[in-house]
Amino acid sequence: MLAVALGVLTVELARQAATAGRRLDADLLCEAIRQADFLLIHLASGENLARRMSHVEGMPRRAYVAAIGFDQV
Repeated sequence: MLAVALGVLTVELARQAATAGRRLDADLLCEAIRQADFLLIHLASGENLARRMSHVEGMPRRAYVAAIGFDQV
């Protein structure tokens, strides 16, 4: 779930900066966090997200790391 939250926040950070037409600053960071929280807590189906995550988290470690994109970091 942490990887999902990080991914959503990363996208929101980029979206906020692009929409504002400026580099990321404290105000945009706060708004990105707020939007990521809204998406993950209020818009996403907790049950559906948990079911999908249980599939990924049940993979062997190497496959799991690749599935969440951490092999690219």
